[in-house]
Amino acid sequence: MLQSPGCINTKGRYYLLDDLLIQFGYVGLFAGSFLAASLVPFSSEVLVIGLAILGYDKILLTLVAGTGNFLGALLNYYIGFKGGEFFKKHVSSNKKSSEKAQKALEKWGAPILFFSWVPIVGDPMTVVAGYFKMNLLWFSLWVFPGKLSRYIVILLFL
Repeated sequence: MLQSPGCINTKGRYYLLDDLLIQFGYVGLFAGSFLAASLVPFSSEVLVIGLAILGYDKILLTLVAGTGNFLGALLNYYIGFKGGEFFKKHVSSNKKSSEKAQKALEKWGAPILFFSWVPIVGDPMTVVAGYFKMNLLWFSLWVFPGKLSRYIVILLFL
């Protein structure tokens, strides 16, 4: 059996973390969506699709997954906001790269955060927004609809 980073070995059997979370329904979806919005590599789309196939309400799936994912993005924002000095001192090895990130955020502004759902680059964008102390209202007004729209599109095709 193929192993992924989300596998748990229990006496020779492998259970995908997705399978475990699906057993908890909406609560598992919320937890998985929150986790997926953090810097932990995890896909909440699998949970949404799995629960939809099992007959869960698509509107509730969208709202639960979107809210969990948004709150995970808020955690990233907070990490960037509070950890700014730590990042400047320990993580950012090049002052020019920090300046480039700030200029990109200033160039595109808050609307770029609508795409915070995009794999690999989306979650770090939310940390950078916190790092540069973006207005939390603008952050929320762009991130939450972006997170919801991803799940709406996924569920429209099921």
